[in-house]
Amino acid sequence: KMIAASDNLTNLAGLLNQFKPEYQEIPERGKMAWTALKAKVGRGDAIAPEERSKLEAFSAYRADALDAFNTYIKAITGAAMTESEAKRIQAAFPNAGHGIFDGDDPISFKSNLDMAFKKTEMAIARYNYARKNGKDWQYIGLEQMRGVLKDRSAAVRSQISTANPNAAPDEITSLTRQALKQEFGI
Repeated sequence: KMIAASDNLTNLAGLLNQFKPEYQEIPERGKMAWTALKAKVGRGDAIAPEERSKLEAFSAYRADALDAFNTYIKAITGAAMTESEAKRIQAAFPNAGHGIFDGDDPISFKSNLDMAFKKTEMAIARYNYARKNGKDWQYIGLEQMRGVLKDRSAAVRSQISTANPNAAPDEITSLTRQALKQEFGI
């Protein structure tokens, strides 16, 4: 489970780095489809280097989005699933689409991507918390983990402030983040 969650987080972080709003907008997708069509009919020589580079980046983005979705599904279900389950999961996951008109709009894509990233981070934190405290992670909800993290953050911040009374607030925040990252693995 931990390896799958880490793989998911890596894939989602990669998508966050690749994401460009225009990749989810119809005009840009139309341009990419036109460039791909030129290449497909043997007119690759008519494609400007900048267009070629944009198509390569766009194609990599869409392939990585699909790979991230497949990895996410395997981690969640652990096995094959029905078509209705796949649609339900897809609705909450960023959808890069396959053609010009399908997939999420840029705002929804980014929102779903951010949410999937946060949930994956929370799942990693839950797993590490459960392991360190001898609990079964399956009985700890992700919302419950937000409270655990908030409480633990306050306690760690208090300990660091007490141990370093002359530290600047930014330094205390940085030390608190480092401690939580080490403790929860995120």
